[in-house]
Amino acid sequence: MTIIRLDVLLYLCITLYCAVAVLCCMLQNVLLIHCGVVCYDDQRLVKSLACDRELADGPREEWSESVIENYIISAVHNCTISRIITFDDHGVSGHPNHIAIHRAVRRMCESEKLAAAGIQEVLLLQSTSLLRKYISFIDAAWTSLFHRHFVLSSVDEYWLAKQAMEAHSSQYLWFRHVYVLLSRYMFANSFTRLQIHHGNSNST
Repeated sequence: MTIIRLDVLLYLCITLYCAVAVLCCMLQNVLLIHCGVVCYDDQRLVKSLACDRELADGPREEWSESVIENYIISAVHNCTISRIITFDDHGVSGHPNHIAIHRAVRRMCESEKLAAAGIQEVLLLQSTSLLRKYISFIDAAWTSLFHRHFVLSSVDEYWLAKQAMEAHSSQYLWFRHVYVLLSRYMFANSFTRLQIHHGNSNST
């Protein structure tokens, strides 16, 4: 399950090719447009949840971890989900909404809620330095050599991801054109594993 909002397509486009389910916290039509472009097959389940006023978009908006938890548990209970993919504690761009999602998922790991729900693995999208973030496909080599959990895009997958971004015409501003060309997240996603607490055991 990928917990996602509109601009997160910039970070996780290539990972969505192997996503099992997608929980959209905001702008529920966005992923439907995106998935139509990248041609998801029938076995990939897209779970779209209505927007909540407590999850309003914006760097000044504070998201309730309890509300986020409720959405996650609802999706887990209604879908066959074994893995969650979300942000690390920096949220890639430092966006407070991204960080709130990370904190909610971490709290659920520590309180054993995810273990009880049958989640087997939680992967955190790694934030990188500014230099690595904007060295385009060059970072793919570094990622494959020094990261254990990663996804690399092929040329075809990159172009599909680019088309998916272009489908959001109202949001595809000039700086996002630059991002699509230069960001390593269009070519490589690397992850770390977050421990899921299981009763007396602290390991996954």
